[in-house]
Amino acid sequence: MSAEAVKSVIDTYVSAWNETDANALQTRLADCWDASGVYTDPNIQTKGRKQLADYMLGFHQNVPSATFVLTDNVVSHHGQLHIRWELVGPNRQILQNGNSFGEVSADGKLARMTGFFAN
Repeated sequence: MSAEAVKSVIDTYVSAWNETDANALQTRLADCWDASGVYTDPNIQTKGRKQLADYMLGFHQNVPSATFVLTDNVVSHHGQLHIRWELVGPNRQILQNGNSFGEVSADGKLARMTGFFAN
């Protein structure tokens, strides 16, 4: 998978995290997330699009108006990737930052993503 294709998948994934409409979120996840993909962070582990979408929507209920932004280029090789991100509040204050490591499936969707919170 080319670096541009990986970047496109990650851009869609980040936009899914920033989506608050359930239908639009499902559409974005269908574009970037493998049907049986596994998401893990210190708070949860999900499997599949529905569980991840439910977690994302719940996140927005707990942290309204916050958005995720990438803070560095996507780094990838051999189907593996690394991103750095910030969670930014409505006044542009940084609420959290972290790193995520992922795996791209043979069909070019995210099969696994593991997030680590730095603060």
